[in-house]
Amino acid sequence: MKQETKPLDKMSNEELTEYWTKRVEKFLLGQKIVRVEYMSEDDADDMGWSSRPIQILLENGTWLTPQQDDEG
Repeated sequence: MKQETKPLDKMSNEELTEYWTKRVEKFLLGQKIVRVEYMSEDDADDMGWSSRPIQILLENGTWLTPQQDDEG
């Protein structure tokens, strides 16, 4: 039987941390980096960014784009 999950806006900080940690782990743990490149100028412009960050491609097709802040 599947456990009911609270809506995100009803979770405590601790519950949110656990929820997002488990969700992200599925995509990141055990993955191999297969490519590293700068974001294209067009993509950075589309995002409204004044500089281009490095992007990391994992073997499962997940792209990671490190950012300075968490509002991105």
